[in-house]
Amino acid sequence: MACHQKQTFVATWKPFSTPRRIVTDAQSREIVCGVWHFYLLAKFFVDHNITAQWCPAARQLLFHQLRHEISTGALVLPFSLLVSTCGFIVQAMEGDFNFEKHELTQYISQLKLIPQTDSEFLRAVQQRHRQCRGMVTCLQANDIVINTCQHLSGYGVSSHKALYNAQEVFVEVSSRGVSVRKNEIITFLFLWERIIELDARGRRLYLRFLSHTNANGFSLLQQQQQQQ
Repeated sequence: MACHQKQTFVATWKPFSTPRRIVTDAQSREIVCGVWHFYLLAKFFVDHNITAQWCPAARQLLFHQLRHEISTGALVLPFSLLVSTCGFIVQAMEGDFNFEKHELTQYISQLKLIPQTDSEFLRAVQQRHRQCRGMVTCLQANDIVINTCQHLSGYGVSSHKALYNAQEVFVEVSSRGVSVRKNEIITFLFLWERIIELDARGRRLYLRFLSHTNANGFSLLQQQQQQQ
């Protein structure tokens, strides 16, 4: 790939919450505390057999990457599994449920677990976090989140809305290659070893592969909407 190492392996971080006022017996001072979002532009989606041999620090980095995928909606989970996974995310980041500190659901909303939340989701995650009390350590919760994500069909798949023959489809890029999905069914799969040309021109993505003489074009729906 025509990509410089400096552009690919670069760390990005941003704060999740605004400064809080900390009150003590001696003084009241405002400090910047809370959750920071730290991730790499180069993403790694590794098999469970490999990550099982990693040290805890390395698995924690993968945990934060997957947390970012869930929080942005890039990795989609069914609601019940989403609640359970987010409960373990809270356990990994907050530790055991504390009846004074975690009485309200505000601490969960500040973690930005998913793109949009409601009171039902927050209460369900809080209840799952409460159930982890004394049963699951932070490291165990960390590993449960990783293991859950690694068994999802969307793990390591970058999905994009597109138009093909005037019909809305999803173009998915993964370690296998480029696939086209329509109505939850994969209609095309182009393996990387058979792709000889991949070109993005404006609002269209062109693929040329070994078994065909003509390139197929996919109109990127997201870019079309941005142009309108």
